[in-house]
Amino acid sequence: MVSYCERPRDARHVQEAFLKLYHYPISSYLKCSQYFIRMHDETFSELENALARLAATVKEQAAQTQKVSAQVQASKPAPQVVNNP
Repeated sequence: MVSYCERPRDARHVQEAFLKLYHYPISSYLKCSQYFIRMHDETFSELENALARLAATVKEQAAQTQKVSAQVQASKPAPQVVNNP
């Protein structure tokens, strides 16, 4: 049995939750809606934080790649001109 504010695990639980909500008073439905909104807001903020950390990591890796590329370019020997008469 699923409580009316529990996240459904599969189709049967979705149907049970819907039927419970259908028979509950509107105040209970609103409470549940607010619960789901808070839950999704928390999930979105977690995703935003993860995305910000990922973007920072990508920027850091890009800077490191440019640094190594510059080091490789600096360590290449200069081209030598050969004078063949």
